[in-house]
Amino acid sequence: HDLDELISSKPEVRESPWWVKEREFEDPTVEIDWSLKTHFDYNLVHSWVSKETAQEWQEKQAELIREAVANKTPGNTLKDMALANMGLHYAGSDLFNYSQLSRPEYSTVILDTFDVSGQIDNKYGLTRTQLGIPKWQGTPEENSAMVAAVLHFLGSTRVGYVSINENNKKVWFSPDKANRIISWGDVEEPVNTPGILWPGNKLGSLVLPNKCNSLISFVIPQSGISKYHHTALSRAATFLGYAESTIISARLQIFLKTLGYDGVGSDASANNVGFGVLAGNGELGRLNYLVNPWHGALIRKADFMLTDLPLAPTRPIDSGITRFCATCKKCAEMCPGSALSLADEP
Repeated sequence: HDLDELISSKPEVRESPWWVKEREFEDPTVEIDWSLKTHFDYNLVHSWVSKETAQEWQEKQAELIREAVANKTPGNTLKDMALANMGLHYAGSDLFNYSQLSRPEYSTVILDTFDVSGQIDNKYGLTRTQLGIPKWQGTPEENSAMVAAVLHFLGSTRVGYVSINENNKKVWFSPDKANRIISWGDVEEPVNTPGILWPGNKLGSLVLPNKCNSLISFVIPQSGISKYHHTALSRAATFLGYAESTIISARLQIFLKTLGYDGVGSDASANNVGFGVLAGNGELGRLNYLVNPWHGALIRKADFMLTDLPLAPTRPIDSGITRFCATCKKCAEMCPGSALSLADEP
């Protein structure tokens, strides 16, 4: 299987309804006199105003924002502004680095400077705090519904929540992938001391904030072409799933921060599948993936984020998947490296 086969399996790229006609090259339905067309000077777009006028506009904008938030104007509430902030930033943006933003040690440092106009470092607008807008307040149930809606909007297909306690804190690795000992403390933001795996094997540490006592678990599915294993086509589906997870995490942090709350990214510091199981986003399959009735095992990542936003926990599910895996064994029998157990019981 290759990209040529994938292309041939799809309809014509330019397929259109019968009533859509094709015209000659360079002859669209808008009339163009090419003999009159010249290059446009894009510098003409920049129309500068005086510093005083700009200040006047900013003050008026601030007044309108405060009024809209206070009156809960539909489409211009604090939640809506948080959604706009989140959507403004994209892969390739020079405002931040996604690979850093999804790491827990960065989450409450970089994002402290986000404002309601969707910019950073107060460069283009005023922050929520400067505007005097209080942080978002909602019940755990309202907050849970809100976060689920945001994550569905971003592309996640299943969302659940876990209340952090002494039992499920054990789902974090220690040392983790970055050779850090994980602990919890009364800190305002994650305190990270990077470890070294090689050479030297030096232990680091990561202190997570006690105030972040809720966890958001969200499913990132992957394309079915990943089943064509040991091919570049398969790797494309796999890599895209991880990339989407990183971008969604970064945008979720922006959303939470605009509301006045922190979001601590996963950064491979814990067992994401374990939290997916605890949150009810699926069950543990024989191949040690999160498996659920909606995607089967085609889940690239059950990513997660710690937050101090109050959330209502969701329960684990039983759809018969773990029991089915006890007797199916197909993945273990087909595994090229014989890496999966064939035992009847875990």
